[in-house]
Amino acid sequence: MSTISDARFVEVVGLTISLHDLVIPNGETWEIQRISAEASYDSNVSVLFVWDRGGASEEILLATHASFVDFRLNRQLVGNGIKKFALISQNLSSSRVVIGGSWNGIKSVGTGGLPGATNSTVTKTRVDKVIDSNVAASTTDFNELGTPIPSGETWRVHKFGGADIGAGDAKAAEVGFQFANDGVTWVTIRSFGLVSGSFESTLDREFVGDGVRKLRVVRRNNSLLSKKLVAWLSGTKI
Repeated sequence: MSTISDARFVEVVGLTISLHDLVIPNGETWEIQRISAEASYDSNVSVLFVWDRGGASEEILLATHASFVDFRLNRQLVGNGIKKFALISQNLSSSRVVIGGSWNGIKSVGTGGLPGATNSTVTKTRVDKVIDSNVAASTTDFNELGTPIPSGETWRVHKFGGADIGAGDAKAAEVGFQFANDGVTWVTIRSFGLVSGSFESTLDREFVGDGVRKLRVVRRNNSLLSKKLVAWLSGTKI
């Protein structure tokens, strides 16, 4: 047996995923004894260790948003020359961050070092919407997010918020976020009332597209006066 270890810490720009893949050679078994990761407390930033990334038996060994995590794994990974042991540094925020991880263990065959790693990056696309206009008295306004979510795409909505601008007549406005699994039947995911104020909620929820499913924003003015109601959401395609 021989000891093995690896570490990778990189600056990851906003809306980017950095991939660090190691293919375990056929006939080798690696026992990953300890892994550690450094991310941040931002829910949009994460570090993951994944076995068989992109394969039929993909398994997440560690996923964290924390600034630092370290624990003993003692997990054996049997190589076949195809399966990847991957370190994924994911930044879905708009700022740059330095994140990554490290691990150590032993391998049961051979005395050489690690095979060469394959490093790559994936750029993500934002899914954002802002509705900023007046809503007539006693009226409900609906705004769909473009077309249905395309098949094969997953949209992750990070935050949803709204604002009631102006004094009005002290009757609460409502701002909501809805999802239609069949493209027709709408289910409320988040909703709140506002009286001359604002509110923002963290969702971090994923919606898998099939060419039918839809998302929309609802603004309801319960006042007898026209009101300016602003609603917004921010997300990414993952």
